[in-house]
Amino acid sequence: MTKEQRLQFLRDLLLSSPPGQFDSILETIKSLLSATKNESLTKEWIDETRFLYQSKHVSNNAGDVPSKHRHSAELLKLMENYVTENFSSKGSVGTSSITEGNTHNDLIVHSYVERIDAANFHAGSWASRWNVRFLSNKEVVLSGRVEIYAHAYEEGRNFHLQTEHNFSSTTISSSTDESSLLTDIVKQISRWEAEKVVEPMRDSFQEISDSTLKSLRRVLPLTRTRMDWNVLTHRMVKMLETNPANK
Repeated sequence: MTKEQRLQFLRDLLLSSPPGQFDSILETIKSLLSATKNESLTKEWIDETRFLYQSKHVSNNAGDVPSKHRHSAELLKLMENYVTENFSSKGSVGTSSITEGNTHNDLIVHSYVERIDAANFHAGSWASRWNVRFLSNKEVVLSGRVEIYAHAYEEGRNFHLQTEHNFSSTTISSSTDESSLLTDIVKQISRWEAEKVVEPMRDSFQEISDSTLKSLRRVLPLTRTRMDWNVLTHRMVKMLETNPANK
């Protein structure tokens, strides 16, 4: 593997880091590399990779250009309010942006929310990308996708959940004014996310909790506390050393 190939592999690895785990994975990579190979991870390379990691969540493309469409500012405000109202649990951080689409009549609405709870060993992110094509001042075509990443970890154990939901084009019309049309766009996004993402995911989590995780979970002893295997190992060694049968 050439130096360029190795750096690209490491960048891809870092860009796939779970929410809030970029620095931790970077340190792990450094600890695994030899001193010579570590020198190739320059500050400029790390800063550029970190920028790509952060920006891809907001726009999914670091090269996206902010939209100058006349409806962008009002639609962005509505989306920011929606994110604030619906993703407001403790520790959640959200952001929204609107970038240019393929034509001057197209907008791309991005939202990204993450919640990192290091104290309880879990983190998650919600990223959405909505394509809005204006057919007129009172009619648009809306489509998009939602990507979810959940990560739980403790004592070397990792549980990852990644899922993506795609939404086919639907036409939204307003018989009143342009502001009502923009409001209807956000309402449709809210309806899709609630009915097609949140509710099925809640049902799946309940099923996983009731069946799958129970089958994977280690059965606790009668004391209802986890076994300290390190202490047990030392006791067994000591017992074997003092047992007359082993002399």
